[in-house]
Amino acid sequence: MLAAAAVLKDWLGAASAAGPYLVIKEIYPFSDLALLEELAGRLYEAGIPFTASVRPVFSNTDFPAMQRYLKALKVVQAKNGSILVNAPALMPSINSSDHTLGGKMSGFINLLAENGIAPLGMGAEAFWTYDKEYASAGMGFFDSVLLFPDENVIHTEETNISASFASSLYSITPEFLQSLKHEGKAMPQLPMDAAVTVNLPEDEAGLTLLLQTVYDLWMTFADYKQADHTVATDMNTVSSADGVVKVNGNTLNIDYVPETVSSDYQYKEEQFKSFKTLFSVQSKFFIVVITVALLLFGGLLTVGYRLYRKKYLK
Repeated sequence: MLAAAAVLKDWLGAASAAGPYLVIKEIYPFSDLALLEELAGRLYEAGIPFTASVRPVFSNTDFPAMQRYLKALKVVQAKNGSILVNAPALMPSINSSDHTLGGKMSGFINLLAENGIAPLGMGAEAFWTYDKEYASAGMGFFDSVLLFPDENVIHTEETNISASFASSLYSITPEFLQSLKHEGKAMPQLPMDAAVTVNLPEDEAGLTLLLQTVYDLWMTFADYKQADHTVATDMNTVSSADGVVKVNGNTLNIDYVPETVSSDYQYKEEQFKSFKTLFSVQSKFFIVVITVALLLFGGLLTVGYRLYRKKYLK
């Protein structure tokens, strides 16, 4: 594979590859976001730029969980991390008559942009580029993609022509790199732009192992923001060049001071109760009537007890 890439590079006269890039994926709103923030901080301290491929959310975006998700992504961005929108999970029941993907993806991109988060590309399995619906409605907003190996292929309408992009990274694993023969500690220069892809760890032990794996690669990772990328919807345009990120032409300030997200949220809108006042008055009225009745009954019992007691004593 590497030999073929080297031949193609020479034949096409391609410039030297800018990569490799370090990419963290499998990031969800219900992931350990504190661990994600810690990972971002550790990589930042080590001077390693990275990219996070994050799963989109299409509903309930005003919930506290979503606000915590956005907060974590802002922290990632502030720690010299770039953001990719990962392809949403596909269900076997999906059919070709469902054309809501474009609106959902556009809505999530706009949500990120409106919250000061700049998505610069998309991460997806390679078969997405060979699907009529996914390539246009899902990937059409991006000119830069990261292609993962196919794992769960579910087409709506398969095509035999791949969508093309100005930037298309090839995903490789740390294990693949470690299997390459090379002299010394430093890894060989790859003939194409590539992304060393790892999953977000689940605990502290996994975080330590991941960081050690990255350190042991002895690679100089590139900053994704340094390359040219453009993401455009009908409402927002996000771009990057030479490390400068812009949203709608304005330079984005990635500095962020984490804030606490309140969990005090009304998940279900309180319904209007048309007879609430009437029922409240009735309840109080019946309480008064029952209390008076009990007092009268108690008084009658007391009087009756004394009368019968006097008759009994006589």
